[in-house]
This record gives sequence, C-alpha cells and structure tokens, in this order.
Amino acid sequence: MRKWPYLSLTFLILINLSIDLWSQDQNRERLGSVNGYVYEYGTGVEITDAFVTLVDHYEAAGLSLTDENGYYEISGIEADIYDLYVYSPPYLLNTLSDLRISEDDNLNLDIELLWAEIDVEPDSYLVNVPSGSSIDLVMIITNDGCGELEYSFSYTYDIFREYSQEKDMQQYQPGEYAPALGKAPARVDHQLAAELHPITIIRDNQFFGVENNNEMFCYFDEGGPEILNYVGPSSSNCFSNAGTFDFYEPELVYELNEDNEFGYYNVNSGEYMFLGQIFPGEEETWTGICVDPTTGDWYGVTSDLVNSSLYLIDPDEMNAEFVGNTGQPGLIDICIDGNGDCWSYDIVTDVFVQIDKESGTGTVIGPLGFDANFGQGMTWDGLNDIIWLAAFNQSTMLGELRTVDTFTGSTMFWGILGGIDPGGSCQMGWISNSSFNEIQVYFSPDSGVVYPFGGQEMVMISIDCPGFDIGESFVIELHIKHNAIDPYSEDIIIPVTCIIIQTESCEQNEKIKTSFNDPLKLCVYPNPFRSGTTMKYMILNSEKQPKTCSEKEVVRLSIYNLKGQFVRTLVNEVKTPGRYEIFWDGRDQYGQKLPSGLYLSRIQLGAKSAIRKMVLVR
Repeated sequence: MRKWPYLSLTFLILINLSIDLWSQDQNRERLGSVNGYVYEYGTGVEITDAFVTLVDHYEAAGLSLTDENGYYEISGIEADIYDLYVYSPPYLLNTLSDLRISEDDNLNLDIELLWAEIDVEPDSYLVNVPSGSSIDLVMIITNDGCGELEYSFSYTYDIFREYSQEKDMQQYQPGEYAPALGKAPARVDHQLAAELHPITIIRDNQFFGVENNNEMFCYFDEGGPEILNYVGPSSSNCFSNAGTFDFYEPELVYELNEDNEFGYYNVNSGEYMFLGQIFPGEEETWTGICVDPTTGDWYGVTSDLVNSSLYLIDPDEMNAEFVGNTGQPGLIDICIDGNGDCWSYDIVTDVFVQIDKESGTGTVIGPLGFDANFGQGMTWDGLNDIIWLAAFNQSTMLGELRTVDTFTGSTMFWGILGGIDPGGSCQMGWISNSSFNEIQVYFSPDSGVVYPFGGQEMVMISIDCPGFDIGESFVIELHIKHNAIDPYSEDIIIPVTCIIIQTESCEQNEKIKTSFNDPLKLCVYPNPFRSGTTMKYMILNSEKQPKTCSEKEVVRLSIYNLKGQFVRTLVNEVKTPGRYEIFWDGRDQYGQKLPSGLYLSRIQLGAKSAIRKMVLVR
C-alpha cells in the first residue's frame, strides 16, 4: 500500500508525456508544406540543384535543393504569408511573392526559370580619330532570351608606345639616418655631375611640384630633370609633402602640406591660393594625395612611420573620410594609374606597394632597389603610361627622378633633380602632371535593362583622346557586365582600335580653309569639368563664304541635356566674324546646379550650327 503513491505518480507522468507527444504530432500534421518541380521556361527541362528558399519577414523559413528530377519540397511550415525565391545560375532569380500557406495546406507549385541572352553589334571597332578631337560610336545590345537582361559598362586601354630606360640602376648603399617624413639634412658635398643624360621617351612631359630646400614652386621636363624651372615661391616655410592636379582644372595644382594647409598653385602665374585645412582622422601626417583618373575621386595617404592609412578626400568640403589601415609603416606618397590601380612606396621597408582602394589594404610588390628616406613623391604619367618617383636617395643624399616597374617594384634611375639648376641637394616632396586624363570614354546610358524576346538598346559611346600625335594608335577595351546565360559570369569585351589622323584646329584661324558649310567653330575646355567650363567659338570670314556670313548676324549658344531638353541660353546676340569665349558655371536658366552627366552645347548662326558634348562631374 505504501508504494501506491509512487506508482500513481509515475503513471500520471507517463500519461502526460503521451498526451504531449500526441499533441505535437497533431500540430505537426496541421503544419503546411509546399512542393513542386523547377524547370526551364519553354522547354520543360527539369533543373537540378536549384535553390528554393521560403522567406518570412526577411528570415528563411525553409530551404530545399531540387533533386535529379527537378523536384523540391519544404514541409513543417507554419500558417503565414511567404515569399518564395528560386535560384539556379545561370538562370535568372525567380521570386513568387505573397504566398498564403494555411494549416494542413499542401501547396503544389511548379516553377519556371527564365534566362537572358546577349548579342552585341558590332563586336569590334576600327576608327580614325582626328587629332585633338573626339569620336562617337553606336552599339546595339539585343536580348533574345526570355528574361530581362541587365548590363553595365566600364573600359580599359593600352597605348602603343615604346620607351627605353638607358640609365643603369645605381648601387644600393644604405644611408645612416633613421626614416623620417619631412626635410632631409643638408648635404655637405655639393659637387654634382652637371650632365644631362640622354633619355629616350615617346613624348616629353612636364612635372610640377615644390622643391623644399629652395622653397619654390617649379616644374621640370622628363628629358631634363637636372633643371628645375622656377614658377613662384612656395606657399609657406613648412614642408610641402603632398600635391596633385585635378583633371577638371588643368591650370591648377593642389597642395597639402605638413600643417594640413590646403590650397592650389596656378601653373601659369605661380600664384598660390589658400583654401583651408584638411585634417586626417588619426595622429598621422599627410604624405600624399592624388586624383583617380578613372573616377575623379581624391585619395590621400598618411603615416607616422609605424602605421599608414588611406583616406577619401572631398576637396570642396575640405574633409577626409578614413578608408582603412594599409598595413605598411611608412607610405610616402600615392598615385593611381589609368586602369584605376592605386600605388605607393614605403620609406621604412623600401618596397613598392599596391593599395586596395575599397579597404585600404596594402600589398607589397617588391623592393625598390634604393634607400628611400625623407619626404618624396610619385605620379602617373598618362602620356607615356609610366609611374615616376621624385625619390630622395639616402645613399647619395640627392633627389632623383626614377621610374618603377609595377610588376616587380624595382626602380630605374633617370636623373638628378635640380643637379644643374638650382644645383645642390634638391628635395621634392611631391610631383604631379596634368596628362592623366588622356583617354576618356563616356557611355549613354552606362547601364540599363533590355527587355526579353528580341528587345534592343542603343548605346552611344563617346571617346575623347586629346594630346595624341598623328599616326599614334591605341586600343580601348569596352567591358560589358551582364546577367546573360552565355557567356555566364564573364564580361563581354569589345575592342576599339583608334588611329590618330590629321585634323584642323579651331585655334589656328589663319590656317583654316573654311568650307561653305562650316562658318562656325566651337571648343569646350576643360572637358570634363566640375565647377565650370569655357566655351570658345569662332565666326569665320572667307571670300568663299556667302556675303551674309561676313555681315552681322545673330549668334545663339545654348545648353541641352541628353534628352534634348533646353537647359540654358548663354549667347543670343548679334556678332561679327571673330573669336569669342564665354564661361558656363554648370547651372540652368534658374541658377540651379545641374547634376553630373553628359550635356550638349549648340551654337547657331543662321541655318548653320555646331554641337559639342560636355561632361559635368559633381
């Protein structure tokens, strides 16, 4: 009798457990499910290994992978409203929204997957480009698939030029000073070799910068770095350690010194304009700034000889946004080439470095081959596609012009900076040149969607290539990213071979043989531009022109957007034959700033007109 309470308790526990299990089974039976087959649209071919995901409030509620017959099943689903995503590359994602699944509901749902097909015409171009001019191309993208085709454009280019490095690399002799970012100690022995070494390059280019020992803003030629040509005094007595051209304003070169003072020099007058201060976020010193020629973005690098950081710089707002730590101790400057690749070099470890612009991470390429120390600079030369270093070699305590091999990191000595004039030990904390926007390609539109079943999209491609000589050639590769089934996950590359040919310049009025049909000339510079551009136009007069062209007529110069919509009139008045110019500030007729994009300037004289494209970048 005494054991009965314990047996009774055990029996009750077993009964309750049985009731719970029965209840769970009943609930499980009341849960819904969804199942069916996934197959290819139009053919009915089953698709294996397709991901079928049921989503409830942005959280996955069930997942199935189709079997060899294309079958899927997701069970144990609580009553609710769901979205179903079906994905199987290279097919397009199929989404079924607002599926209501009730208790005890077994939803049978077969799903079709679509795909896009891409066809591009033409598949290559061979074009003649007038010297100093631009050319427009047309491309047709067709989608013969059953799903929407998405695409976007980018480009790279190769210039067919050759140059020889006839100077041997100097023997690497380590110096005696610890790494330092600023001014180098004065060299006692100033007896330098005053010889201009022969250098073979395709086209001579000018570099601007600040020589810190003589406190002057100056320039030198690639072929003669031993002569520094004075332009004006430096902005201050502190070390000038960072500078760059902005390719939207080729007459201005910007400087950021060790006191974080930001301003620009006019390359023609040498005058300096102070704008303000830009402070890095860390307790580091600015060592370099540059402009990305592929995007127009400004980047800067800082260092304290223990860490180096990458920043995005807004020159208009004069602030800097931290991108990331490079993992390198002493990066001394920065440059970005025509492919958008970012480079630097380190004066602590004496290595050449590539930087990821998204994360700031630096990857060592290889040793420089000389003992770099103190403030120095680098720049990309778009005319010859070379990276130059305004190096300071601690082994000789001299400023040197060097080139660098981006595959190995090794450098080649080209000449002593200022070895003849001003002489002595010259140190340039940065150099820059304005030739980095040599080739620009604009797409309209640069991305889009082509509808299925034979839909087409016409893309206008504008290629600007100032600064090339007649007879030179280059190849631009147009890269088309897409979501088409073939070739899947591979860019379509369309080569454009350009050959520079003879043209007539609107700046040489006396030499122009004006035709009856061409009484107008219109030039836009700079182009692209950020804050404004100048339009120079000429109304020509010739004995071969009809009499009305030599008399006073109304000239109208207007701005339009790509849709042909009127934006603003700049000129609408009577003009006699001659040369004129007018500035446009990138605003519409109401004074409102226009967004970035491609615009058209159209000049009219009677029944004659001329049109030029302009690119505004904010």
